[in-house]
Amino acid sequence: MKYLLNQRLVLSWLLSIPVTYFALAFLDIFYTHPLEAGLLVVILHTLITFFIYLLIRKVKKAFRIKPKEGIFAFLIFVSLIIFWFRLILMAGRFPLLFDSSYYLLNVNLYLSYYIGWCISLFVSSRLFSIAHSKDLLNTRFYTFVNANLNGIVIALAFFSIYFLLANIFNQPLFNFDDIFFDTDAKLYRARFGTENYEDVYWRTVHPFILIVVR
Repeated sequence: MKYLLNQRLVLSWLLSIPVTYFALAFLDIFYTHPLEAGLLVVILHTLITFFIYLLIRKVKKAFRIKPKEGIFAFLIFVSLIIFWFRLILMAGRFPLLFDSSYYLLNVNLYLSYYIGWCISLFVSSRLFSIAHSKDLLNTRFYTFVNANLNGIVIALAFFSIYFLLANIFNQPLFNFDDIFFDTDAKLYRARFGTENYEDVYWRTVHPFILIVVR
């Protein structure tokens, strides 16, 4: 009950809601049963709540020690989030390029989603209580995540942007495959998604793939 009333934990749980929504919306094509979706929400939401809890803790510490650098880093991160949302809005104007249904949750799973993220609050609270009682915050895994939290956040931010760009350009409209190095979406879907593939040009990986995929 102590951690259930923890303001930082509740804030982390609330900030995790949109992240869990988009994750489940992308995965609902695989997890179609309400029970599967609900269990997935509990797991995802709990893990994301833990991560955001650590992030808030790190940000608070950074603002206290180096306020100017903290504000600068915060503004950069916010600008990336704004860019991501603006990119979605811009892509949504071109349905042939961007299928927004990938990021919209199936209406049949909304109840599972709501129940799952409500349960995750109690699960997160219980796990936090266990973590403190068992002194799990001094484990090697926690130390690694805490030491590399800044890099993990940056990697996740750019992965989200690149993933969205890949979703936009990996469409049949961009099935160009020639020696003049077009987007080659069809070529690389076959190259990464099938075993029976042979590149007739025997060329190196397209620079576009280095940006979007890697």
